[in-house]
Amino acid sequence: MAAIDRKRLADTLKMGRICAQRVLSLLEQERQALAARDSQAIETLIPLKIQAFERWEQTEQQRLTLLHEAGFTPDNAGMEKCLDELVAIPQFRSAWQKLLDLTVSCRRENENNGTIIEINRRQTNEALAILSGQPVRPTGYAASGNAQRNQDHRLLGEA
Repeated sequence: MAAIDRKRLADTLKMGRICAQRVLSLLEQERQALAARDSQAIETLIPLKIQAFERWEQTEQQRLTLLHEAGFTPDNAGMEKCLDELVAIPQFRSAWQKLLDLTVSCRRENENNGTIIEINRRQTNEALAILSGQPVRPTGYAASGNAQRNQDHRLLGEA
């Protein structure tokens, strides 16, 4: 097994952290825009978010290539084994843990945004259904825990 290039590893972990922080920042901005229903801000954030994710992915590919070149498996287990060999240099494990923590935060923020999008989608669909006189999707739950459909539907108006 070849020795890993410590400088390249340190640089890659640092760049990964910077990329993850950028993604997290954009996801937080997206959440605020979603909550405010600010479609212009959301549209502005989309390409920025795509670019940030792509840059993070490139950085991750560099880290995985670096691991592979040093004889480690290009995955989290390989990274852990590499860090075990670098036990005398604790800043590597710390940098890796910070990156993992940021990844968890990004995943959580992205899931929260997905939830907001789903709620907004359902509300929009229900409003459209009411306006067009169609049955509304489930709006509540029975004592049994099963979703109940609002069976009473009326057209609010016609043009």
